[in-house]
Amino acid sequence: MKYRIGGLIKVTVVLTVALGMVGQAHASLIAHWDFEAGFTDIVGGFGGAAQGDTVLVAGGQVGASSAFFDGAGDYVSTNFTPLYSQTDSFTWAAWIRPQNLFNPGTSNPVTEVAGVEQTASGEARIGIYHPSNQQITVGKAFGGVRDDSGNQGGVFGQTVIYDGDWHHVVLIRDSDNNLISLYVDGVLDLPGGTPATDITTTDINANSMHDLFIGGSNHNGVVGEPFQGLIDDFRIYDMALTPEQVGELFANEVPEPATWAILVGALSLLRLIYRRRGVRA
Repeated sequence: MKYRIGGLIKVTVVLTVALGMVGQAHASLIAHWDFEAGFTDIVGGFGGAAQGDTVLVAGGQVGASSAFFDGAGDYVSTNFTPLYSQTDSFTWAAWIRPQNLFNPGTSNPVTEVAGVEQTASGEARIGIYHPSNQQITVGKAFGGVRDDSGNQGGVFGQTVIYDGDWHHVVLIRDSDNNLISLYVDGVLDLPGGTPATDITTTDINANSMHDLFIGGSNHNGVVGEPFQGLIDDFRIYDMALTPEQVGELFANEVPEPATWAILVGALSLLRLIYRRRGVRA
């Protein structure tokens, strides 16, 4: 085939821009612990180190392995500091397979998949509640944020996820609409099928600047509410994923809603260039 040089240059530029924009479709994923070759974040450089007896075991929901936590002090420490302002949206997502809902030797009604928490204020966490919590029954997901002024917004799931199977849990804070959402296995798992109102008014975690723990919550530098079971494919996004994106993530697909729109736009622009420049194959 032969093309005019001018048209070829324009085509190259358009395709380069389009491919660059497609690459940016993943930009909102800022941290990803896949627990395949180790415990380190593979996207944002936020590290990851196994503490206690935390180990990788064969068999994961995504990939070939996952992280096992014994519920007695195991966790993964990271260099990620969840410092969120009132205008910051985020999404935390993970595959979990809990094996025991109670913390050994304690009466704590909470098992945390991941989180940060400081005394009296400032927290972001996702996990599972137990029977001693009167709002829900055994083994349902929860998520919550609390700002440094003590304003707290919690969401409590409706689906029992302590059944021996893998489940996908997603906590979303949508600051644009002041909403907190909790998804289980790709479905909004809240009473009435509607998100809760985010009542936070100040920064989250600015006072303590604690780093995130996975397999428990960072309580002023000490692991609290340890998780017992398997965790796989823990992800953090710097945006509120849409219901469609959550569904894609549950289906083990990479959420990139902008990709096809970008490619369609690029092809339309190419067609316009061909017509204006009189390019012929």
